[in-house]
Amino acid sequence: MMLHTKHLLGDKAFLFLAIAYHGFITVLMVLPTSDLPSWELPNLDKMVHAGIYFSLYLLWGFVLFRKKYSMKKHLITIAILLFIYGMVIEVVQGAWVVSRTFDLWDVAANTVGILFGGIVLYKISRSKVLKN
Repeated sequence: MMLHTKHLLGDKAFLFLAIAYHGFITVLMVLPTSDLPSWELPNLDKMVHAGIYFSLYLLWGFVLFRKKYSMKKHLITIAILLFIYGMVIEVVQGAWVVSRTFDLWDVAANTVGILFGGIVLYKISRSKVLKN
């Protein structure tokens, strides 16, 4: 008899991944830009921001998916918390990180990632992928 992965790891695997990824992203976001690699692709920075927040949304969504929240409350809670986190990171960058500034376009890119994450998580939740 083969045990399902969810029974072996439960929600703890997603929780560990979400915390580790979120911590890693936080460290990267507060490093001076001189410590990070740079590429000369137009709008790459904004695509990276959108991708990071998309990934964060999905990871936290999978952590909270099996909790007793209604789906609407679940989607909104994650979106609001990630938006606030993004704003705090931008303020920290602008106020305390050398060679970084507050950028409203980063906030917009973060929001796009959050919205796409919400759409994907909603679609997944409506399918039978995460049921059982």
